[in-house]
Amino acid sequence: MEMNTSKMTQAKFFIFCLFILITTTPLYSQETRRIQPIRTPAYVSEPLAEGVEQIKTPIPVDRQVVEKTMEAIAASWNTSNMTKTLSKDFYEKDRLMDTMTAKAPVDAKLRIISIGSYNVLNQGVKKDSDGDLLISRVSVTAKTQIEYNDPKDGFQRREGEQEYIIKIMQRIKR
Repeated sequence: MEMNTSKMTQAKFFIFCLFILITTTPLYSQETRRIQPIRTPAYVSEPLAEGVEQIKTPIPVDRQVVEKTMEAIAASWNTSNMTKTLSKDFYEKDRLMDTMTAKAPVDAKLRIISIGSYNVLNQGVKKDSDGDLLISRVSVTAKTQIEYNDPKDGFQRREGEQEYIIKIMQRIKR
């Protein structure tokens, strides 16, 4: 009987150790995980243009103005006017235009399906004799679709959701 008791004690001890091992293991693995934030450009700190006085409290930009600007961007996509739409400071603008010319189908069009949220990143006022100019840098989330005809597969649609950083210039009434 003593042997059975010692075997039961050993079995209980083994089960207890196993239980401790199983319940504490996830705690150790969670401690080693680290959150690595995705780096984003600091658009807010960039100056809007030369001679522009920054505004600390942003003035709301009308949604219709944002939508018209996005429609203008979509209309100029994959055309020679696209170069005029892009900022002078657009990173590798020439490379993008070369890639569009070489790889994008000639009949490809960009269609805006929906415009989601938008946020004014920074604003400034530029003094002008015709009236002050409000310059706003706005982040816009839009769901878009590229449509084109493929010789093999026929009509194609490619949907996606992107963030656009756009600059909107508006005259302020005095």
